[in-house]
Amino acid sequence: MASILTRQEAADTDANRDAEILGVCVAFLIISSFGLSARFISKLMRRNSLQVDDYLIIWAYVLTVGETGVIIWASHYAGFGHHFSTLDKAQRISFEKVVYSISLLHTCLLASSKLSNLILLHRIFITRAFQLTAWILMAIVAGWYIAISFAVAFICAPVESSWNPDVPAHCGNQYLLDIIDPIPWILTDFAILLAPLPMVWKLHTSTRHKAALSGLFLIGGLTCVVSCIRYRHVFFSLTDPTWDSVGLANWNVVEANVTVLCACLIASKPVVMFLIPDALISRVSYFSRSLLSRKGPGVGRIGSISDKHLPRSDSRLRDGRDLELQDRDKALYAEGTTPSSETTNEIFPGKTPPTDANTYRERYDYVGQGAAEIC
Repeated sequence: MASILTRQEAADTDANRDAEILGVCVAFLIISSFGLSARFISKLMRRNSLQVDDYLIIWAYVLTVGETGVIIWASHYAGFGHHFSTLDKAQRISFEKVVYSISLLHTCLLASSKLSNLILLHRIFITRAFQLTAWILMAIVAGWYIAISFAVAFICAPVESSWNPDVPAHCGNQYLLDIIDPIPWILTDFAILLAPLPMVWKLHTSTRHKAALSGLFLIGGLTCVVSCIRYRHVFFSLTDPTWDSVGLANWNVVEANVTVLCACLIASKPVVMFLIPDALISRVSYFSRSLLSRKGPGVGRIGSISDKHLPRSDSRLRDGRDLELQDRDKALYAEGTTPSSETTNEIFPGKTPPTDANTYRERYDYVGQGAAEIC
Protein backbone atom coordinates (compact mmCIF):
# COMPACT_ATOMS: atom_id res chain seq x y z
CA MET A 1 0.00 0.00 0.00
CA ALA A 2 2.85 2.36 0.85
CA SER A 3 4.43 1.89 -2.61
CA ILE A 4 1.06 2.49 -4.32
CA LEU A 5 0.62 5.73 -2.40
CA THR A 6 4.11 6.82 -3.33
CA ARG A 7 3.43 6.28 -7.05
CA GLN A 8 0.18 8.16 -6.79
CA GLU A 9 1.91 11.00 -4.94
CA ALA A 10 4.69 11.16 -7.55
CA ALA A 11 2.07 11.51 -10.28
CA ASP A 12 0.28 14.29 -8.43
CA THR A 13 1.49 17.60 -9.81
CA ASP A 14 -0.04 19.47 -6.87
CA ALA A 15 1.95 17.62 -4.20
CA ASN A 16 4.44 19.93 -2.51
CA ARG A 17 6.27 20.63 0.77
CA ASP A 18 5.96 24.43 0.61
CA ALA A 19 4.35 24.77 4.06
CA GLU A 20 7.11 22.71 5.71
CA ILE A 21 9.85 24.77 4.04
CA LEU A 22 8.22 28.10 4.89
CA GLY A 23 7.57 27.10 8.51
CA VAL A 24 11.19 26.06 9.17
CA CYS A 25 12.62 29.13 7.42
CA VAL A 26 10.45 31.68 9.20
CA ALA A 27 10.73 30.06 12.65
CA PHE A 28 14.52 29.86 12.66
CA LEU A 29 14.98 33.24 11.04
CA ILE A 30 13.04 34.72 13.97
CA ILE A 31 15.36 32.87 16.38
CA SER A 32 18.56 34.19 14.79
CA SER A 33 17.05 37.70 14.63
CA PHE A 34 16.41 37.51 18.38
CA GLY A 35 20.04 36.50 18.96
CA LEU A 36 21.41 39.38 16.91
CA SER A 37 19.06 41.83 18.65
CA ALA A 38 20.11 40.53 22.07
CA ARG A 39 23.78 40.98 21.20
CA PHE A 40 23.41 44.61 20.18
CA ILE A 41 21.01 45.48 23.01
CA SER A 42 23.70 44.14 25.35
CA LYS A 43 26.31 46.31 23.65
CA LEU A 44 24.09 49.36 24.05
CA MET A 45 23.54 48.57 27.73
CA ARG A 46 27.30 48.41 28.24
CA ARG A 47 28.00 51.28 25.84
CA ASN A 48 30.54 49.17 23.97
CA SER A 49 31.59 50.12 20.46
CA LEU A 50 31.34 47.77 17.48
CA GLN A 51 34.36 45.54 16.88
CA VAL A 52 35.49 43.35 13.99
CA ASP A 53 33.65 40.33 15.42
CA ASP A 54 30.40 42.33 15.48
CA TYR A 55 30.70 43.23 11.81
CA LEU A 56 31.45 39.59 10.95
CA ILE A 57 28.37 38.31 12.75
CA ILE A 58 26.25 40.97 11.03
CA TRP A 59 27.62 39.71 7.70
CA ALA A 60 26.89 36.12 8.71
CA TYR A 61 23.31 37.12 9.57
CA VAL A 62 22.88 38.86 6.20
CA LEU A 63 24.08 35.69 4.45
CA THR A 64 21.71 33.62 6.60
CA VAL A 65 18.79 35.81 5.56
CA GLY A 66 19.94 35.47 1.95
CA GLU A 67 20.15 31.68 2.10
CA THR A 68 16.77 31.41 3.82
CA GLY A 69 15.21 33.77 1.28
CA VAL A 70 16.64 31.80 -1.66
CA ILE A 71 15.16 28.57 -0.30
CA ILE A 72 11.71 30.15 0.14
CA TRP A 73 11.93 31.61 -3.37
CA ALA A 74 12.95 28.21 -4.78
CA SER A 75 9.92 26.53 -3.22
CA HIS A 76 7.64 28.89 -5.16
CA TYR A 77 9.46 29.38 -8.47
CA ALA A 78 12.12 26.67 -8.92
CA GLY A 79 10.12 23.54 -8.13
CA PHE A 80 11.86 22.94 -4.80
CA GLY A 81 9.61 20.80 -2.59
CA HIS A 82 7.79 19.44 -5.66
CA HIS A 83 8.35 16.13 -7.43
CA PHE A 84 11.17 16.32 -9.98
CA SER A 85 9.09 14.57 -12.64
CA THR A 86 6.57 17.41 -12.62
CA LEU A 87 9.11 20.18 -13.37
CA ASP A 88 9.82 21.67 -16.78
CA LYS A 89 13.34 22.31 -18.07
CA ALA A 90 13.47 25.92 -16.89
CA GLN A 91 12.49 24.95 -13.35
CA ARG A 92 15.11 22.20 -13.24
CA ILE A 93 17.82 24.64 -14.30
CA SER A 94 16.60 27.15 -11.71
CA PHE A 95 16.72 24.46 -9.02
CA GLU A 96 20.33 23.57 -9.89
CA LYS A 97 21.25 27.27 -9.74
CA VAL A 98 19.70 27.44 -6.27
CA VAL A 99 21.73 24.42 -5.12
CA TYR A 100 24.92 26.02 -6.48
CA SER A 101 24.30 29.40 -4.81
CA ILE A 102 23.26 27.91 -1.46
CA SER A 103 26.46 25.86 -1.31
CA LEU A 104 28.54 29.04 -1.62
CA LEU A 105 26.36 31.08 0.76
CA HIS A 106 26.35 28.41 3.45
CA THR A 107 30.13 28.02 3.42
CA CYS A 108 30.65 31.77 3.71
CA LEU A 109 28.21 32.27 6.58
CA LEU A 110 29.70 29.37 8.57
CA ALA A 111 33.20 30.80 8.17
CA SER A 112 32.04 34.32 9.11
CA SER A 113 30.27 33.22 12.29
CA LYS A 114 33.18 31.02 13.43
CA LEU A 115 35.72 33.80 12.79
CA SER A 116 33.48 36.18 14.74
CA ASN A 117 33.52 33.81 17.71
CA LEU A 118 37.27 33.30 17.56
CA ILE A 119 38.07 37.01 17.26
CA LEU A 120 35.86 37.74 20.27
CA LEU A 121 37.56 35.01 22.31
CA HIS A 122 40.96 36.28 21.17
CA ARG A 123 40.08 39.72 22.59
CA ILE A 124 38.77 38.26 25.85
CA PHE A 125 41.46 35.76 26.85
CA ILE A 126 44.95 37.19 26.49
CA THR A 127 47.18 34.36 27.67
CA ARG A 128 49.79 33.41 25.10
CA ALA A 129 48.65 29.78 24.86
CA PHE A 130 45.00 30.67 24.27
CA GLN A 131 45.79 33.38 21.74
CA LEU A 132 47.98 30.94 19.81
CA THR A 133 45.12 28.42 19.86
CA ALA A 134 42.71 31.08 18.58
CA TRP A 135 45.08 32.05 15.75
CA ILE A 136 45.50 28.41 14.71
CA LEU A 137 41.73 27.88 14.65
CA MET A 138 41.21 31.10 12.68
CA ALA A 139 43.79 29.94 10.13
CA ILE A 140 42.04 26.57 9.82
CA VAL A 141 38.62 28.20 9.34
CA ALA A 142 39.86 30.76 6.81
CA GLY A 143 41.95 28.20 4.92
CA TRP A 144 39.13 25.68 4.71
CA TYR A 145 36.69 28.37 3.59
CA ILE A 146 38.97 29.39 0.73
CA ALA A 147 39.63 25.78 -0.28
CA ILE A 148 36.03 24.57 -0.13
CA SER A 149 34.64 27.69 -1.85
CA PHE A 150 37.07 27.18 -4.73
CA ALA A 151 36.14 23.48 -4.93
CA VAL A 152 32.39 24.17 -4.89
CA ALA A 153 32.61 26.98 -7.43
CA PHE A 154 34.79 25.09 -9.93
CA ILE A 155 33.83 21.44 -9.38
CA CYS A 156 32.59 21.46 -12.97
CA ALA A 157 34.19 23.09 -15.99
CA PRO A 158 32.78 25.19 -17.49
CA VAL A 159 30.98 26.61 -14.44
CA GLU A 160 27.68 26.89 -16.32
CA SER A 161 27.54 23.12 -16.60
CA SER A 162 26.92 22.97 -12.83
CA TRP A 163 23.30 23.93 -13.48
CA ASN A 164 22.80 23.47 -17.24
CA PRO A 165 22.79 19.82 -18.38
CA ASP A 166 23.01 20.85 -22.05
CA VAL A 167 26.55 22.21 -21.59
CA PRO A 168 29.32 19.57 -22.01
CA ALA A 169 31.10 19.23 -18.65
CA HIS A 170 34.11 17.78 -16.91
CA CYS A 171 33.17 17.41 -13.22
CA GLY A 172 34.87 16.20 -10.08
CA ASN A 173 33.37 13.91 -7.47
CA GLN A 174 30.48 15.97 -6.08
CA TYR A 175 29.42 13.27 -3.61
CA LEU A 176 32.91 13.05 -2.11
CA LEU A 177 33.01 16.85 -1.77
CA ASP A 178 29.66 16.82 0.04
CA ILE A 179 30.97 14.24 2.51
CA ILE A 180 34.30 15.97 3.22
CA ASP A 181 33.02 19.55 3.38
CA PRO A 182 31.25 19.48 6.81
CA ILE A 183 33.98 17.61 8.74
CA PRO A 184 36.32 20.56 9.52
CA TRP A 185 33.33 22.76 10.36
CA ILE A 186 32.11 20.24 12.95
CA LEU A 187 35.60 19.79 14.45
CA THR A 188 36.14 23.54 14.76
CA ASP A 189 32.69 23.84 16.39
CA PHE A 190 33.80 21.48 19.15
CA ALA A 191 37.15 23.28 19.51
CA ILE A 192 35.44 26.68 19.84
CA LEU A 193 33.00 25.18 22.35
CA LEU A 194 35.61 23.65 24.65
CA ALA A 195 38.61 25.99 24.38
CA PRO A 196 37.26 28.89 26.52
CA LEU A 197 35.96 26.80 29.45
CA PRO A 198 39.29 26.33 31.30
CA MET A 199 39.94 30.06 30.99
CA VAL A 200 36.49 30.95 32.35
CA TRP A 201 37.14 28.97 35.54
CA LYS A 202 40.44 30.80 36.04
CA LEU A 203 38.69 34.18 36.13
CA HIS A 204 38.85 35.99 39.47
CA THR A 205 35.12 36.36 39.91
CA SER A 206 32.29 34.59 41.70
CA THR A 207 31.36 30.96 41.08
CA ARG A 208 27.89 32.13 40.12
CA HIS A 209 29.42 34.38 37.48
CA LYS A 210 31.66 31.60 36.18
CA ALA A 211 28.69 29.22 35.93
CA ALA A 212 26.71 31.83 33.99
CA LEU A 213 29.58 32.45 31.57
CA SER A 214 30.16 28.72 31.12
CA GLY A 215 26.48 28.32 30.33
CA LEU A 216 26.72 30.97 27.62
CA PHE A 217 29.66 29.19 26.01
CA LEU A 218 28.03 25.76 26.33
CA ILE A 219 24.99 27.01 24.44
CA GLY A 220 27.33 26.73 21.46
CA GLY A 221 26.92 22.97 21.85
CA LEU A 222 23.64 23.37 19.96
CA THR A 223 25.67 24.22 16.86
CA CYS A 224 27.64 20.98 17.24
CA VAL A 225 24.46 18.91 17.60
CA VAL A 226 22.73 20.55 14.61
CA SER A 227 25.84 20.22 12.42
CA CYS A 228 26.07 16.49 13.19
CA ILE A 229 22.38 15.96 12.37
CA ARG A 230 22.76 17.89 9.11
CA TYR A 231 25.83 15.80 8.23
CA ARG A 232 23.75 12.64 8.60
CA HIS A 233 21.36 13.92 5.90
CA VAL A 234 24.23 14.21 3.41
CA PHE A 235 24.24 10.41 3.12
CA PHE A 236 20.53 10.14 2.24
CA SER A 237 19.80 9.09 -1.34
CA LEU A 238 18.13 11.67 -3.61
CA THR A 239 16.16 9.64 -6.13
CA ASP A 240 13.71 12.55 -6.39
CA PRO A 241 16.10 15.54 -5.95
CA THR A 242 13.65 18.42 -5.56
CA TRP A 243 11.48 16.43 -3.13
CA ASP A 244 14.05 14.38 -1.18
CA SER A 245 16.49 17.27 -0.62
CA VAL A 246 13.98 19.26 1.46
CA GLY A 247 15.19 17.61 4.66
CA LEU A 248 18.81 18.57 3.97
CA ALA A 249 17.82 22.12 3.01
CA ASN A 250 15.78 22.50 6.20
CA TRP A 251 18.78 21.43 8.28
CA ASN A 252 20.89 23.90 6.31
CA VAL A 253 18.53 26.62 7.48
CA VAL A 254 18.57 25.34 11.06
CA GLU A 255 22.38 25.14 11.12
CA ALA A 256 22.82 28.62 9.66
CA ASN A 257 20.42 30.31 12.06
CA VAL A 258 21.50 28.38 15.16
CA THR A 259 25.15 29.17 14.39
CA VAL A 260 24.35 32.90 14.31
CA LEU A 261 22.21 32.59 17.45
CA CYS A 262 24.94 30.87 19.48
CA ALA A 263 27.60 33.30 18.29
CA CYS A 264 25.39 36.19 19.44
CA LEU A 265 24.42 34.75 22.83
CA ILE A 266 28.06 34.57 23.92
CA ALA A 267 28.11 38.38 23.91
CA SER A 268 24.53 38.83 25.22
CA LYS A 269 24.93 38.14 28.93
CA PRO A 270 22.83 41.12 30.21
CA VAL A 271 19.83 40.11 28.09
CA VAL A 272 20.23 36.39 28.79
CA MET A 273 20.56 36.95 32.55
CA PHE A 274 17.45 39.12 32.46
CA LEU A 275 15.45 36.34 30.79
CA ILE A 276 16.73 33.38 32.85
CA PRO A 277 14.79 32.78 36.10
CA ASP A 278 16.66 33.40 39.37
CA ALA A 279 15.91 29.86 40.55
CA LEU A 280 17.67 28.31 37.56
CA ILE A 281 20.78 30.45 38.04
CA SER A 282 20.87 29.55 41.75
CA ARG A 283 20.66 25.82 40.97
CA VAL A 284 23.46 26.01 38.37
CA SER A 285 25.61 28.06 40.75
CA TYR A 286 25.02 25.62 43.63
CA PHE A 287 25.84 22.61 41.43
CA SER A 288 29.05 24.25 40.19
CA ARG A 289 30.04 25.22 43.72
CA SER A 290 29.46 21.64 44.91
CA LEU A 291 31.74 20.25 42.23
CA LEU A 292 34.44 22.79 42.97
CA SER A 293 34.27 22.20 46.72
CA ARG A 294 35.49 18.62 46.16
CA LYS A 295 38.76 20.00 44.81
CA GLY A 296 39.69 21.66 48.10
CA PRO A 297 38.80 24.70 50.15
CA GLY A 298 38.97 28.11 48.61
CA VAL A 299 38.62 26.93 45.02
CA GLY A 300 36.25 29.07 42.97
CA ARG A 301 35.78 31.61 45.73
CA ILE A 302 36.45 35.30 46.14
CA GLY A 303 37.35 36.14 49.69
CA SER A 304 35.06 34.44 52.16
CA ILE A 305 31.75 35.58 50.69
CA SER A 306 29.50 32.95 49.14
CA ASP A 307 27.07 33.90 46.38
CA LYS A 308 24.22 31.92 47.92
CA HIS A 309 24.12 34.44 50.79
CA LEU A 310 23.75 37.38 48.41
CA PRO A 311 20.69 38.52 46.46
CA ARG A 312 21.05 38.38 42.70
CA SER A 313 21.38 42.17 42.37
CA ASP A 314 24.09 42.33 45.06
CA SER A 315 26.09 39.61 43.34
CA ARG A 316 25.95 41.51 40.06
CA LEU A 317 27.04 44.73 41.74
CA ARG A 318 29.88 42.95 43.47
CA ASP A 319 31.09 41.47 40.18
CA GLY A 320 31.16 44.94 38.69
CA ARG A 321 32.98 46.30 41.75
CA ASP A 322 35.59 43.54 41.46
CA LEU A 323 36.35 44.39 37.85
CA GLU A 324 36.55 48.11 38.62
CA LEU A 325 38.94 47.60 41.56
CA GLN A 326 41.05 45.13 39.62
CA ASP A 327 41.45 47.49 36.65
CA ARG A 328 42.43 50.32 39.00
CA ASP A 329 44.93 48.24 40.92
CA LYS A 330 46.56 46.87 37.79
CA ALA A 331 47.33 50.48 36.89
CA LEU A 332 48.67 51.08 40.41
CA TYR A 333 50.97 48.08 40.12
CA ALA A 334 52.29 49.39 36.83
CA GLU A 335 53.13 52.66 38.61
CA GLY A 336 54.85 50.80 41.46
CA THR A 337 52.10 51.63 43.95
CA THR A 338 50.66 49.03 46.35
CA PRO A 339 46.97 48.34 45.61
CA SER A 340 44.19 48.41 48.14
CA SER A 341 43.95 45.56 50.65
CA GLU A 342 40.29 45.15 49.71
CA THR A 343 41.11 44.11 46.16
CA THR A 344 44.14 41.97 46.94
CA ASN A 345 42.15 40.00 49.50
CA GLU A 346 39.50 39.32 46.86
CA ILE A 347 41.93 38.47 44.06
CA PHE A 348 44.33 36.45 46.22
CA PRO A 349 42.19 35.06 49.07
CA GLY A 350 44.20 33.67 51.98
CA LYS A 351 47.51 34.50 50.30
CA THR A 352 50.11 37.19 50.59
CA PRO A 353 49.49 39.59 47.70
CA PRO A 354 52.29 40.01 45.13
CA THR A 355 54.59 42.97 45.57
CA ASP A 356 55.50 43.59 41.95
CA ALA A 357 53.63 44.11 38.70
CA ASN A 358 55.06 41.06 36.91
CA THR A 359 53.86 38.61 39.57
CA TYR A 360 50.47 40.30 39.57
CA ARG A 361 50.14 39.88 35.83
CA GLU A 362 51.16 36.21 35.99
CA ARG A 363 48.46 35.47 38.54
CA TYR A 364 45.69 37.71 37.26
CA ASP A 365 46.00 38.65 33.60
CA TYR A 366 43.79 35.97 32.05
CA VAL A 367 41.54 38.45 30.26
CA GLY A 368 41.89 41.57 28.16
CA GLN A 369 39.62 44.49 27.41
CA GLY A 370 37.31 42.21 25.43
CA ALA A 371 36.13 40.71 28.72
CA ALA A 372 33.68 43.60 28.93
CA GLU A 373 31.76 41.86 26.13
CA ILE A 374 30.79 38.90 28.33
CA CYS A 375 31.36 39.84 32.00
